[in-house]
Amino acid sequence: MGVSARHLARLFLDQLGQTPAQFVRTARAEAAAQPHPGHELGRAHELPPRTRTTARP
Repeated sequence: MGVSARHLARLFLDQLGQTPAQFVRTARAEAAAQPHPGHELGRAHELPPRTRTTARP
């Protein structure tokens, strides 16, 4: 990009109000909160309820 890491951090802070690390952390948290397409956990409401077939001690 032709800018130093420090200058890029300043640009982030000026334009987005957060550091690059904060931006990445927020983006990862938001992505993790979304269900993964095609994954069973994303469709848990569609699965039948589990039944216990064996007793646990």
